[in-house]
Amino acid sequence: MLVSQIKSICRRVNQYLLLQNLHKTSKCSELLETESNEDYNWKSETINEFSNVVQNRDSAQNFTPGMFRCRVVWKFTFQLHPRLKTGPGRSGLSRGIKALHGVLNRFAVSNRNNMFVYQENNKNVFYLRLHEQISDGKLYKINYRKAMNNLLFLEAIVWFHYHKLS
Repeated sequence: MLVSQIKSICRRVNQYLLLQNLHKTSKCSELLETESNEDYNWKSETINEFSNVVQNRDSAQNFTPGMFRCRVVWKFTFQLHPRLKTGPGRSGLSRGIKALHGVLNRFAVSNRNNMFVYQENNKNVFYLRLHEQISDGKLYKINYRKAMNNLLFLEAIVWFHYHKLS
């Protein structure tokens, strides 16, 4: 029981430090959130201090990517008008996600695509990712065939670590 409590405290401290670093540098550690296929191929001359610590540990320390990911506290799907989608023959981001990027740009994480970080006045740190999904209407073809055809969905998932270290 004592060992599990110590492990839990260590996890919370690591999450806290990784979140503080995320907010301070706008760069996400692999230990906090793994890269996805949509992320940029991020290369840097400087080695992230957390990556450096992980590389220097004995092999007995098993740190895996995403090990300190925070729990999801809010998930919401935005249904956008079909005119906000990219359009036939065009690649890239839709108009809807471009508009959200314009608003959220100052909170952007530099080495993760569609990831943003925010710190409240009380020092709680949130990070979120936006995911775009275009529906072809097949899921709704029984009742809503015409109305739901080619809708664009943006999903905002917010991860939050509430720290109370006292």
